[in-house]
Amino acid sequence: MKKILVSSLAAALMTCVSAQAATVPADALDFHQFEASFGRTGEVPEGYAQVRDTIPAGLAATDAVALLRHAGAHCQSTATHKSEVECYYREEIGIADYSNTYATWDMHIQLSDGKVAALAIERTTDQH
Repeated sequence: MKKILVSSLAAALMTCVSAQAATVPADALDFHQFEASFGRTGEVPEGYAQVRDTIPAGLAATDAVALLRHAGAHCQSTATHKSEVECYYREEIGIADYSNTYATWDMHIQLSDGKVAALAIERTTDQH
C-alpha cells in the first residue's frame, strides 16, 4: 500500500513539475552569462532590460520565480510571500591578495493577484 501511495505521489509531482517547466523557456535568462557579458563590460543596464523583458508585468508569479531560479537566482517562495518576492544571484568575480570581490544581482518582485506587478533589479559589487 505504501509503495502505491509513494508511486502516485511521485507521479503527481512529476506532472506538476513538467507542466510548470513547459511554460518557462529553458534559455531565457542565465545570470552567469549576464555577469560575463554585461557585468564585466559595464553594460549592466542592458542586463536589467533583458530581465525586465523576460519577467514582464502580468506574468504569473510562479513562472517569474521559476525563470529566475532556472537562471541561477535564489528566490523566496511565492507560497509564503504573496505580495512580494526577493531573489538574488551572487558570483565571485575576482580574488586579490586576501579579499574576494563578489557581484550580486538583487531582484525585488512586487506581486498582485499572483502575478508580477513590478520588478526592481540592481547589480552591486563588494569585497570581503
